[in-house]
Amino acid sequence: MEPRLSVEQAIGAAIFVLLIFVGLSSMLLPSEIEDMEREEEFYCEMVQLFKDSKGENGWPNYKNADCEGS
Repeated sequence: MEPRLSVEQAIGAAIFVLLIFVGLSSMLLPSEIEDMEREEEFYCEMVQLFKDSKGENGWPNYKNADCEGS
């Protein structure tokens, strides 16, 4: 006969897996936010380059982002 988990053991195992998942997700979140900030900075730099070079380099503000405060 195969050993089976009781309801309490199954719930405990599910909670454990959920906590592991939440812990790993929270460790990855700050680096994701930093990546998004770096992408926005780079985008604004390219928009400014486009303005400074009168359209020769960089790219126009096709996202209509507020790059004036950067």
